[in-house]
Amino acid sequence: MENENKTPKRKHDAYFRWLFADTAHVRYLLELARKINYDVDTFLNQVNLDTLMRIPDSYSEVDDTGEADLAFRVNVSTGAPILVGILLEHKSGRDPMIFDQISKYIYSVMKIQDKNRIFSGIPTMAIIFYNGRDNWNPLKILEKSYPDYFRGKVLPFQCTFVNMADIPDSDCLACEDIATGMGIIALKHAFNKDKLLELLPQFCKFLNKMPQHEASCLLEKTSIYLMEYLGKDFLKELNMSFVSI
Repeated sequence: MENENKTPKRKHDAYFRWLFADTAHVRYLLELARKINYDVDTFLNQVNLDTLMRIPDSYSEVDDTGEADLAFRVNVSTGAPILVGILLEHKSGRDPMIFDQISKYIYSVMKIQDKNRIFSGIPTMAIIFYNGRDNWNPLKILEKSYPDYFRGKVLPFQCTFVNMADIPDSDCLACEDIATGMGIIALKHAFNKDKLLELLPQFCKFLNKMPQHEASCLLEKTSIYLMEYLGKDFLKELNMSFVSI
């Protein structure tokens, strides 16, 4: 018999997926991540983000991709018409099956349907974006299982880990893309009511620069996401803070 008191699984990834399904937002997310992550910085030096293209969900042959598996293709920076893949995976809690999930997704999605190619797969960088409460890094756990010689060779794809808590608030507030800056603040402080009440209202002056329908949609999606963790009373306080400004 299942435990009736078990907390229902939240659709916590839907906000990340909605925001970063847009390649414009992804570019700013990656630019912020490269400041705190050497692997992301090194990877971005090898590709041309101007060629970034979302792989539609219809490409996926995976039945259980999760709410926030976002796949992209991008050309290398040499100018040659060579594609590599980027997979964004969002987690807000520990997941012991994360590498199996990523591997399954990459195997099914990151390939080119060309009969003349010897190998249909494309090199892929998987980036795990984490905004959970616990101190968790699956890459460090994985590395403890293998000798030094095998580090960097364990996974059949490149993978790096970005704890969104490490992205400075000041960088988010200064981000040219308002939705990305505000979205990261919401994600990294999703469990911290006081910090959100301090930071989110500071985006008021920037929201006025956005088309009204875009600003309204951003506020609505952000409110729905945060209400799952902090409740309706928090939204009332946040709304009062916005109105006062």
